[in-house]
Amino acid sequence: MNPPPSPSSPAPYRVDARCVMEDNPGYMIKQVYHSMNRMLDQQMAPLDLTASQWRPIAMVSVGRADTPAELARLNGLDTGAMTRTLDRLEAKGLLRRVRCHEDRRVVKIVLTDEGEAKARQIPANIARTLSLHLRGFTADEVAQLMHYLRRMIANGSDAGLAP
Repeated sequence: MNPPPSPSSPAPYRVDARCVMEDNPGYMIKQVYHSMNRMLDQQMAPLDLTASQWRPIAMVSVGRADTPAELARLNGLDTGAMTRTLDRLEAKGLLRRVRCHEDRRVVKIVLTDEGEAKARQIPANIARTLSLHLRGFTADEVAQLMHYLRRMIANGSDAGLAP
């Protein structure tokens, strides 16, 4: 793996036509993201879940978040949009909102038995989607890709641009 460029290294991109589309890593990452989301929507359809609905269920299931505010922040949504998503999931019988006993202002998200059953099916759909998008990659190439993506995230964080 190559070491990160020093702060005095020349910037890899300058203001020119390369920055606009196909040679722009940000644009390419966005295209991959959209492709994966389209496929995930197809994979989650038999579960009667959309892209905006399976993520909160998965996050609550693995303990990554348990409040509407945490889910909104992790999914890059405003709290109103997350409330609407949680309303739909609650109407489907997949989760309940429960007031916290210690602080009545806090609402916790709890999956129902049906929500837990759907949550157990989500990882296989994600794995299928990732496997299709990474078809032909070696394990080393996947590790290298992950390394580069983490470096990009860290570089953005260091610049004060991360979420």
